[in-house]
Amino acid sequence: MAAIAIGAAWLSAGRAPFADAVSGALAPSDLPTDFVIAARRARGERAGTDIVTGNDEARAAGAPAFVPVGAPYRAHPPPAVMMVRPLVGLGFRGAAMVWLALSVLAVAVLAWIVTGVFVPETDRRFARVWPVFAALLLWPPVLHNFEKGQWSVPIAALLALSWVASGRGGTGRAGALIAAAGCFKITPGVVLAGLLAGPRRVRALAGAMAGATVLALASALVMGPDYWVDFLGASGMNTAGWQTAPANTMSLWGVLSRLLIGGTFANAAVVSPLAARLLWIILALALIGTASAVTWREARSAPGDPSARAFAAWSALAAILGPLAWTHTATWLILPGALLLRESLDASPQGDHVPGRLGVLLAAFALLTIPRLRLFAMAGALPVAPLRGLALGLHLLGALLVFAVACAPAMRSGVRRGSAR
Repeated sequence: MAAIAIGAAWLSAGRAPFADAVSGALAPSDLPTDFVIAARRARGERAGTDIVTGNDEARAAGAPAFVPVGAPYRAHPPPAVMMVRPLVGLGFRGAAMVWLALSVLAVAVLAWIVTGVFVPETDRRFARVWPVFAALLLWPPVLHNFEKGQWSVPIAALLALSWVASGRGGTGRAGALIAAAGCFKITPGVVLAGLLAGPRRVRALAGAMAGATVLALASALVMGPDYWVDFLGASGMNTAGWQTAPANTMSLWGVLSRLLIGGTFANAAVVSPLAARLLWIILALALIGTASAVTWREARSAPGDPSARAFAAWSALAAILGPLAWTHTATWLILPGALLLRESLDASPQGDHVPGRLGVLLAAFALLTIPRLRLFAMAGALPVAPLRGLALGLHLLGALLVFAVACAPAMRSGVRRGSAR
């Protein structure tokens, strides 16, 4: 039944997600801002620019134009743009092809690690990784990442590598990898919190600080310190311009801003930015408090061992709490989902609410699998109406269900211990 639901979700938008990924990968619409800014710096010019100039330079390079919605002509942190600069000499089309190749490599890394959750032996894993690799290549959030030339799949691979490193005792290396992911898109840095309750927390913090410092300084040298100033100053405008966008499907703030603020892409039910902010703060504190409690309980029950539940909970929050969390950020939940699935299957002989937990997890991934184009159709024409626009939050619901599966067993055991006392 679960396989049927996931399959139906997968195919619910027909061939459009696959066709869009193929055509978009050759001219990804989110790569031009990074490419133009990197190219300006390579020419010795100031990295930051306005939309009109940026679009003129993008068209001259054969790249798609940036859609003006009130957001500035910049999106990603300087370390991310720095990584694009070596590709400038290839031209935009060449840079897009290299970026696609790097993204496919990241999918391969992710597939290898996910397969290893179920098949630890290297020789057996090699024969079984290919179906996983193929399935991930065709998964709608991954296709979205390819279409846009985005960072989410490489970030998912970095987070997966951090999990492997922590499992091998390399807590400092894990911290550095998480910090690198955070330098490329900020919110993945919260996954570091999953390592801060264990005995090696100092190593994790030291690794994270070292990784972040190296990338920040390198990007300041390569892109110029003024681009850091530009990026930080424009972050609020960038969020305000895109927060109600229909593809902002994984973000709690995306749902609240569509309901209570409105804008270019959505009509609000009630216009109250203060209510939206207060509600976000209350819900965010509740989620962070729950994840923190689970992390500390897990650390006490198994000191020194990385917790799959803590990793999954904070990975989910990396998407949920980001103000802009596009559909492709669902890729950050692939490894956490595999870890929770393996834990549920291992616990099945005890029967401790496992069937229900497994069902919730599978429901979560059925929701995450729905192509964003299907959600757009469900939400209706732009600007979306308040009630119909709630369909754009189905991916958020999937992430919340992953979070619930990660936290429920530990919270339930805590309640039982409290009742026994």
